[in-house]
Amino acid sequence: PQPNNLNRLLAERLESWLQMMMRWNSRERGAHPEFGPHGCFTALDHILELKLVFVLNMVTAEMLTFPVQQEEGVASLQERIAARTGIETANQELLLEAGVALDPEKEATQCAVDYRLIDGRRCDMPLVFLFDR
Repeated sequence: PQPNNLNRLLAERLESWLQMMMRWNSRERGAHPEFGPHGCFTALDHILELKLVFVLNMVTAEMLTFPVQQEEGVASLQERIAARTGIETANQELLLEAGVALDPEKEATQCAVDYRLIDGRRCDMPLVFLFDR
């Protein structure tokens, strides 16, 4: 139900996981098509291992969420941002909350949320601001 504090990507994955856990047939309950009969635990691990980058598009005031891999660079993230927003990579200005620009040569995980490290008390998430030059 809306409203909630989950981003769309995380909400979709958790909703799918909850549906798997609440199946009426006890033999199907907790079974995952990819991970097998007791794949619910592996599926939940995959959800919790997600590293997400939250990008606030300052042109449209839209919050965008991108999953990133460990070795993925900022340049790759910029390409996905361009595909979603229409702002070319050369025209993107990505800034952290402190006003520091993201280095396209570094990993995108420098600004990603790692849900394994959140203990429930922290409510602020790293945010990347997207400006169109």
